[in-house]
Amino acid sequence: MEKMQKNTPALVLDAGRFKSLLEEYKKLGTVYYPVKSNSSAEIIALLREAGCGFLVSCAYYLDKLLSLGLAPEHILYDNCGADTEEIAYAARAGLTFFYTDSEEHFAETALHCPEARFLIKVSSDFATKKRGKYGIADFSPLAEKISNCGSLAGLGFYIPDSSFSACTLEKQLDFIFDKKLAPQSSRNRIAGVEMLNIGGSLKGILTDQQQQSLLSTYKERGLFKRVLLEPGRNLLNPCISMETRVIKRRTLNGENRLHLDASIYSGLMDIYIENKCLSIKANFSEAPHDTPYLVYGKTPDSADFLGEHRLPTGICEGDTLSIAECGAYCWDMPQMYSGAAPLAMRYALMGLRNQCQQVKKDIAQKPEV
Repeated sequence: MEKMQKNTPALVLDAGRFKSLLEEYKKLGTVYYPVKSNSSAEIIALLREAGCGFLVSCAYYLDKLLSLGLAPEHILYDNCGADTEEIAYAARAGLTFFYTDSEEHFAETALHCPEARFLIKVSSDFATKKRGKYGIADFSPLAEKISNCGSLAGLGFYIPDSSFSACTLEKQLDFIFDKKLAPQSSRNRIAGVEMLNIGGSLKGILTDQQQQSLLSTYKERGLFKRVLLEPGRNLLNPCISMETRVIKRRTLNGENRLHLDASIYSGLMDIYIENKCLSIKANFSEAPHDTPYLVYGKTPDSADFLGEHRLPTGICEGDTLSIAECGAYCWDMPQMYSGAAPLAMRYALMGLRNQCQQVKKDIAQKPEV
């Protein structure tokens, strides 16, 4: 059976905006880009050109970077829950930079990679009042053990978008270094480290002078020498939009409804993960966006609802729409997110477009899943 060839959904990259925003992050620290955010070759090339490091969480992303010619010494492996096989594979590939958050994980990784250097992932539960997936609270004994082995590179933490602020950053830094605000039960004592790695919502850190001042103050005290940053969603979303197509317009129960060829499963899951309200605009007309439509994704899943949006009255099937700020995870979710996906997903791979120019990719040229 002949397969249908469609050019949407597609991602549109403002390369100039991307480079400019990346330079702003680089002024504050060394960028280690989380590849799971968007692993397209075009994005990787721009980051490589800018001299960034890369953070991977599984063998799939590691293989992808190595296939693109990235050197292992520029890759940080961040998966404290990885199994033995994954750890051994990363070590055989030449990686020597790892995150850890337990003595067991440290010992297992050091066994496979004796020359490894480690960042300890510190819990942010105290600062955010939320229970995180990874991160050790009482990290001093682990830091002492790794330091005695000559393998301690530094400390790191992750604060999610919903919690990141100058207040939570101050609490987290105090929890690690000062102890004035930390719980009395915390026994952590650490004089200083080479690196401090910050992951999570870094959008505010570019504009919030209070956050920048906090980092400068702690750095000037000699508590760390280098800042590492992991901008993923907040680097990608301002620079990438999605072009999608209306595949069905209909009226049901007195309401205007549109069905698009994009969906929450083509990378728009932030509607639920981040409680995000999408910004959808019509590409074909300057007409007023004054008619309400209930907008749905392509799948039959009842959860595939993209919200109520005002669009031009005369919108038709086949018209294209633009969804702003959705570059993060839109490339990888339809593919092999975290290393696994159904074979059928190969036909849902999305093309990336440079601004104003679409890159059409033949199905036969796309990598096999």
